[in-house]
Amino acid sequence: MKAYIEEESSKSFSVPSISPASAGFFFVKKKDGSLGPCIDYRGHRNVRYTHKAAAAAVRERTEAR
Repeated sequence: MKAYIEEESSKSFSVPSISPASAGFFFVKKKDGSLGPCIDYRGHRNVRYTHKAAAAAVRERTEAR
């Protein structure tokens, strides 16, 4: 996992975060025998984060049509 994180960090695909939200991260074996990353977001489906300013902006744009 350390090698994967270092490789992806060097590509700037992922960045360090201080977010209180997290998800399980593990590797699964692919059909060709190699390992691929897998992130378990199931717990996030039940959590809703709202940002009042963003919600207002979306509402304004949809009402303007």
